[in-house]
Amino acid sequence: MDLLFIAIVSVLSGVLIALIYIQINSKKKKNTSYDFNEAADSSSSVDGLPKGLSIENNYDEQQMDLAITYFEMQDYSNCKIMLDDIIKMTEDSNIKKSAMSLLGKIQNK
Repeated sequence: MDLLFIAIVSVLSGVLIALIYIQINSKKKKNTSYDFNEAADSSSSVDGLPKGLSIENNYDEQQMDLAITYFEMQDYSNCKIMLDDIIKMTEDSNIKKSAMSLLGKIQNK
């Protein structure tokens, strides 16, 4: 019975000491240093992207951007499919003009 009592007191005192240790360490301010350099800020966060692409969440502009990307990759069949869909679906006259202009470039190739 004495041995069981000592075991219980030992476990409880160990838990108490661990909680005290955790509290002391959590109050210390940690200064973390990293072994790598942070990337420098640039004037534009989209420097690596092609120029003139839409950033807003506009479906028609995104489809047009995809068609332009297909054109730049010389994947004219997918580009033509995208442009045909854009011309049929969009209500934006500027996007429709751009799509028809790009479609004309494809037909000249």
